[in-house]
Amino acid sequence: MLAAHPSAPWRSIDDLVSAAKSQPGKINYGSGAAAFQFAVELFERQAGIVLFHIPYKGSAGSISAVLANDLQLTIVDPLAAIPYLKSGRLRGLAVTSGKRASS
Repeated sequence: MLAAHPSAPWRSIDDLVSAAKSQPGKINYGSGAAAFQFAVELFERQAGIVLFHIPYKGSAGSISAVLANDLQLTIVDPLAAIPYLKSGRLRGLAVTSGKRASS
């Protein structure tokens, strides 16, 4: 799941893509696993955008950074993000699966 701080200006993945096209490499994201980074790199290629990657040792670090508003986006397992999504502390923008996550 690609998630942002609730104060982020993007309300949808389309908003994020538009912003990233107008500011190549200026929007940052964190990931705690190579597979998550690979998913974002694939998304970047498909959307024709460039994001700036900041590696973390695990998802907890990247989630904490977004919660503190030190990082703009994170890509994490949806299960790790659910408590923060439900409490309104994170905003989910997209999932990497072919269909919307039921949670």
